[in-house]
Amino acid sequence: LRTIEHLTHHRFLFLQIVWWELLYSIRDLGGVITLAYATDQVTGGSNVTLGLVLMASFMLVGVPISGFSKWTEERYALTVRTALIERFEEKVQHLPLKMLAGSHSGQMMALYSGDIDKLAGWYSKTFPKIVTLVIYLIGATAYSLSRSVSLTLIVIPVVALVIPFLLKISGRLQKHSEGERKAAAAALQKS
Repeated sequence: LRTIEHLTHHRFLFLQIVWWELLYSIRDLGGVITLAYATDQVTGGSNVTLGLVLMASFMLVGVPISGFSKWTEERYALTVRTALIERFEEKVQHLPLKMLAGSHSGQMMALYSGDIDKLAGWYSKTFPKIVTLVIYLIGATAYSLSRSVSLTLIVIPVVALVIPFLLKISGRLQKHSEGERKAAAAALQKS
């Protein structure tokens, strides 16, 4: 719930991320569709000029879209990171002194600061990619349905079978990342 609170607390930046990720996805999908169009023109012996012009247009328009997308992601992550650090500092000030003077205080601080970094990374990398993935799935499904309903109906179950495998891999990567974070906290405590 707190993640949703942070997402919506800075609504303007949140909407900017969604907007730029939408444009970024349209640019990518448009590039693929124009490539398919140009390929159809080449194989059919038709004029490829329109396909090449469309591809070049998507590439040229894509550069500023990509730049603004990355800039907005980093700005959003910095804003949320700053808010989390301020909350953390506020909470630490109210902790009992014996808790901060204990032998595990360095480990506690390292764990919390590591969590802040992890959350900031989620806001700047993972969340925008989730938005992009949803847009890609919708766009690719709509395009494939427009081209061939029967082929789309064959591909969707295959994708559904691959998703659990991908989730299993991502779970293992997350456990590995958690282990690295704990090792870094332990190393910081020793020094």
